[in-house]
Amino acid sequence: MEQGFKIRVIPLYKDNLCYYIYTDDNPDKGILVDVGHDSVADYCLENSIEPIAILSTHKHSDHTGGNIKMKTQF
Repeated sequence: MEQGFKIRVIPLYKDNLCYYIYTDDNPDKGILVDVGHDSVADYCLENSIEPIAILSTHKHSDHTGGNIKMKTQF
């Protein structure tokens, strides 16, 4: 059976999104894209997610605002 990636969308603010990319065989270990707010760390804890990496597409705070909390928490 072919394995693919899945994407979970995490809404932030009124107009931003964070993405969690994972596979079915390891749904609790994935990659977060554009962690724009500290609330993403809480989301990860509530959903038993232990991110293995963070990808920030650019340096604006609405895309990187949660990176420091993620680094210290995970």
